[in-house]
Amino acid sequence: MIVVRRLSDGIVAHFPIRFSEWLMLFPAVAMGVALRFQQDMFSLTPSFVAVARWGDEAFWAVLLLSCGAMRLLALIVNGTFAGFRWSPHLRALASVFGALTWAQFAVGILSAAVFEGGTWSGVVMYTTMLLAEIVNLARASGDIQAGRGADRESR
Repeated sequence: MIVVRRLSDGIVAHFPIRFSEWLMLFPAVAMGVALRFQQDMFSLTPSFVAVARWGDEAFWAVLLLSCGAMRLLALIVNGTFAGFRWSPHLRALASVFGALTWAQFAVGILSAAVFEGGTWSGVVMYTTMLLAEIVNLARASGDIQAGRGADRESR
């Protein structure tokens, strides 16, 4: 019970400042689950033609769920173990993987919109997710730099 309380207290305390990172957990997990259970998703619209060439629904589901798990772990560690100096590094790593994944979707759907008759709405959405991850990466990087400064001052 003490562990659960510590986890919940840490998450609640850090949630407002990490809101965009928690928010980006949703599309990774939701899209991963959607791809896992709708295994013909890519064949239903020309928007996913390029993405489907790079991997099937099962591949992308595993990748997205892994990104979600990495982000969740990073946020739990960040909120629960305030003294763990590598916490911002974990958050940055989760953001890098998220950004790379959403970049693949954005480029693939852009390619499909230009060359395959896909829709442009996906370009807008996946690019927005990519930009959100870049912002998250910048914030985590700032926390890394702030931590390095604190380390120098304590010496």
